[in-house]
Amino acid sequence: NSSALQRLFEESFGETTNIHTVYRGVNLSYFSPTGERSSLANSKEGVTFLYMGGFPTFSTNDVKGGLVLLKAWANYESEFHLASASLIIGGPGCERRELCKWRKSLNFPESVRIVGQVAADEMPKLLRSVDCVLVPSTSEGLPNLLMEAAACGKPAIGTTVGGIPEVIIDNLTGWLIPPGDPDALGHSMLSVARNPDQLERMGFEARKNAEMRFDASQYPEALMNLYSVVIDNFNEANGRRAPTLA
Repeated sequence: NSSALQRLFEESFGETTNIHTVYRGVNLSYFSPTGERSSLANSKEGVTFLYMGGFPTFSTNDVKGGLVLLKAWANYESEFHLASASLIIGGPGCERRELCKWRKSLNFPESVRIVGQVAADEMPKLLRSVDCVLVPSTSEGLPNLLMEAAACGKPAIGTTVGGIPEVIIDNLTGWLIPPGDPDALGHSMLSVARNPDQLERMGFEARKNAEMRFDASQYPEALMNLYSVVIDNFNEANGRRAPTLA
């Protein structure tokens, strides 16, 4: 479901005509820039960032990049405060004592809101209510959150791993940074917080990219086309007549 996974497969098993990237995509009507907003995001001046990777484990195995984010926010907290930026943290493991302890250690804990797990029907509302989505993962396939954010017209900051660069076009629909680098993440977030005028334009481009590449309604036809190619290649190799796919 991503070009990154296709490349990984080809590197492992060699190229084949029967492998293609087919994006599952998202429902562009359900995830859209217009609609109800969430009460989980307090309306305030300044840029609101959203991280939904959670903390499945609070250790050095930081696959979702949550610990990198905590370090970045703590390192640049004063600058974020001056820019009136805020952060919403959600996902599994947000009830951990370590996360609560981290928030209490901040000089401006009121700028960080921990929401934990968010119901599926609340996600479109929450995405519409924030300004920029954060995906600082150190390992990924193709995050649904990124496609959903793009569909809602929200730019994102993400790392150059897995399929993330297929959704984030650097400096057009968002910003790409190296994984595991809290300074790179902090600097990128500060740049966004200090230059909020660019968000609307980049959000518009993110929605356009979602419409072109990540429309879930295109998935069935694309998958059937792949099956047709596989069947045609098999029958041609074996001298058989190709059946018609219904």
